[in-house]
Amino acid sequence: MLSIQELRFGSGGCTTANFGDSPATLRFKPSVTGNYTFNMTGGFSHVTIYNGEYNSAQPCTNFLGSTAYNGVAVQNPIVLNLSSCNIYTAVFFDVAGTVGTLTITPPSGGATFVHNPPVNPNYSLTYAAVNTTNNTISAVSATSNFTSLLVGNYCVYALYYYSGTANPPVFFNPVTFVGQTLSSLTGNGVCYQASSNCKPITVTQICSTSVTSTADDGPGTLRRAVTCNTENTLITFNSSVTQINLTSLLNISKNMTLQGISPTIRPTINTHSTGINISTGKVLSLQNVDIRYMGVQTLSGGGTLNITGTTLAKQ
Repeated sequence: MLSIQELRFGSGGCTTANFGDSPATLRFKPSVTGNYTFNMTGGFSHVTIYNGEYNSAQPCTNFLGSTAYNGVAVQNPIVLNLSSCNIYTAVFFDVAGTVGTLTITPPSGGATFVHNPPVNPNYSLTYAAVNTTNNTISAVSATSNFTSLLVGNYCVYALYYYSGTANPPVFFNPVTFVGQTLSSLTGNGVCYQASSNCKPITVTQICSTSVTSTADDGPGTLRRAVTCNTENTLITFNSSVTQINLTSLLNISKNMTLQGISPTIRPTINTHSTGINISTGKVLSLQNVDIRYMGVQTLSGGGTLNITGTTLAKQ
């Protein structure tokens, strides 16, 4: 026999009584922190909210609030304060086969997302960030960590995909999803189910005038500084940046200056074979910076190059 929660109306203490009712559960996540209104209709109209999972063997564990109180009384609606992105469980108790409707009203600007993953040991959960410009998957993460995304607008979907060993279907590594659209996954034979909605995110870049990373691209790199800064920016180099290896053409589309620390402390920029292109009408000034060309091309474009304390060399 299953237990039913009886308590004071709202979020009072939890007590139990055994009426032999059956529970129907729904897990969900709120998008913002605030007060959410719960209104249950149909049957006994009795719904209980848990902060986390519901355990029928311990029905007061994780108890948060309920529309039932004083053993047999029910009052709708109730208002409970929820935290964003936490998992909550709504449990509807009634005779088996009874149909009920739960309406959740979020605070202004909020929403609730159903979180009912299928229970199947042959399937795994991951999250996919889809670029809204070209509808391709830019990254996947089992923990929804997308801090490495480039600047742009994305929508993050939950994906349940086949990860078992039986064949068919074929095992798929979610890393291979990157660069594909959700529809193309189906065409390529991937067995998966995507969430019906997605979480929109916008990634903006932190634009620094100081080069602190020797990587080709990303925060603190020369390429990021050249791309995101405005006209007539002076870009300097941290003393720890002694050498940068570019892996593709570096476009200079704005007037700017690259400045090393001193004539004796100069960073070296090893260019890609395609070199550096200065857009027509633009001026690139180099001060205390060494540039080495790894291929046959040199500086190109219709712009102007000003050199002070700089060495240009071809390897």
